[in-house]
Amino acid sequence: GFTRMDIQKLQSEAEAGSVVAQGILGIAYLYGHDAPKDYTAALRWLTPAAERGAPRPTFHLGRMHEEGWGVPVDYKRAGHFYQRAADGDEWLAYVYLARLYRYGRGTAAGEQAALDWYEAAVSESETIAHCPELDEAREYVSSHHEPAA
Repeated sequence: GFTRMDIQKLQSEAEAGSVVAQGILGIAYLYGHDAPKDYTAALRWLTPAAERGAPRPTFHLGRMHEEGWGVPVDYKRAGHFYQRAADGDEWLAYVYLARLYRYGRGTAAGEQAALDWYEAAVSESETIAHCPELDEAREYVSSHHEPAA
């Protein structure tokens, strides 16, 4: 069955350089899953995992910068991390990038760029569980296409 994460064990693995442990630990601290919510600790562990190219920690680092969780709100920086996560096939990063373009956060509002990222999200949808972000992507795409005659 499901066991609570062993934070001590993860901590020693993360300190020993495990990218997986760093990512799990950073996300645990970021959202307060099996660990106290601690943005400083989240940043401390997500950063090295992201620097080593792990897409999911990179995405969550983007969220920290978009939301101002323990760091100043910085949409450009958030977009940089989302782009790198998307390059690593982190699905949620497609939707979060689309939103930055859609609302012109850290970039000029760009309907075409938003549409491209939402379409990328929809095209990968067979591989992901249903979620509100998928509905959002589908609605945006369908509202920006003329129905076929």
